Amino acid sequence: MNLNFIRTSAVTLLVAASSAFAAGASAPKETTSIQIKRTATTANPAVVTLTKNLFKTESYEDNYTVQVPYQAEEIYTVDIPYQVDEQYTVQVPYQVDEQYTEQVPYTVQVPYTDTETTYTNEQQCNNVTRYRNEQQCHTVTNYRNECHSEQRCYIVPGDSGGGCHDVQECGTNALGQQICKTRQVCDSQGSPQQRCDQQQVCNQVPYQDQQCNTVQVPYNDTECHMVQVPHTRQVTKYRDETRYRTETGTRTVTKYRTETRTRTVTKTRTETRTRTVTKYRDEQKCCVTKTRQVFDTQLSFQVTVNFPQDAVLTGKQSETITISLASADATTASVAVAVGKDAIYNYSIANQAVSGAGILVDLAVAPKFDISNAGPSTIKGLLVDYSTTFQKFRITFTDSFVSSQVTSQYTIDINDAATGDLIETVAVGKGDANHKFVTRITKTLDKHSKIVATVKIRRTSAQIANGVLDFTVVGKN
Repeated sequence: MNLNFIRTSAVTLLVAASSAFAAGASAPKETTSIQIKRTATTANPAVVTLTKNLFKTESYEDNYTVQVPYQAEEIYTVDIPYQVDEQYTVQVPYQVDEQYTEQVPYTVQVPYTDTETTYTNEQQCNNVTRYRNEQQCHTVTNYRNECHSEQRCYIVPGDSGGGCHDVQECGTNALGQQICKTRQVCDSQGSPQQRCDQQQVCNQVPYQDQQCNTVQVPYNDTECHMVQVPHTRQVTKYRDETRYRTETGTRTVTKYRTETRTRTVTKTRTETRTRTVTKYRDEQKCCVTKTRQVFDTQLSFQVTVNFPQDAVLTGKQSETITISLASADATTASVAVAVGKDAIYNYSIANQAVSGAGILVDLAVAPKFDISNAGPSTIKGLLVDYSTTFQKFRITFTDSFVSSQVTSQYTIDINDAATGDLIETVAVGKGDANHKFVTRITKTLDKHSKIVATVKIRRTSAQIANGVLDFTVVGKN
């Protein structure tokens, strides 16, 4: 691999001697990871600088602290109990008779005048018009077709050359219908001749007939029914009224008086006393050997990242990739690549080479989507129900997976839940702005039918392993 560009543009490895920093001095800021934001115009390869601080362990002499005991006088207090007589008061109950008055209710009946209405049944009759059916007949004139045969004669003239002509003959059949036919008659050459034949003659002959029909004829009748007739009278009634009278009674009540009594109680008083105690004080002594981490060296690496030629960004597309030091020392180093959530492509390290302070990284496009992030978990809310508006079963689901670089196709197999037979296969149309898909099956089924809808999803993209991802999701009503 040609690493001349690394040698010519690499940043010199910075090695700072530990003597340049005093013990405990702060280390310079290091950059162990950095983000690269790619756009359609970003240069390829991308060059970044990563730094790593190295520390060393050093020994030093330090004082140490010990606890030294000593005797001291201290003052303390104690509570001394003593007894004393004290007075207190109590409430002593006693009973006494007292008179009281109260309003006692009683009930009296007060007369009043009221109006009472009674009803008696009386018969009332009135004239009503009713109808009866009667049959009426009258004579009408009808016509029938009558036919008979008559002999009719006519003169047939002769001519020098003779000739033929059509003659129409008419008659009636068994149903009394007139039937006519035409035949050709030829005359022989000579003088006129008389010719006779039978002809059917039909006439409309009138006759009398009886025609009857039913009509409704009104007649008067008397209709009677019972009605209730009200009668009013004055009556005397009574109502209860509550009144009150004052009564005097005697009752025993409990009252209280205050009495003073004496009791012995224990109290405490505080007394101050002195005692000798052992205390400890800190004393510094020398010396003890300790170790500490001090800054030794900062390593600096120029990292050149080659992106794949087929990882092309267009328009306003952008992505973020994080480059970080996986290991670093004075002789060898390696980096790791992490792809951000906004990345258009997924990357893996195809090759990595180190030369001095330079690291060359060749990236390759790796599959970004698989069954874990573009499979059945992306299909949400699969529902199979019956639409009363269209009288068809419909299948509804939402695809939460969205990627401009992946093409998704959907088909649905509709099977009978009891027998497993395939009813039909339905193609899924375009979803709405929220990637929600609603599909109705074409066949008309009873709304109580039990069906199984198997949604088949195929995703195709260079971002998918082997280019194709097939999976299914099953829903039932």
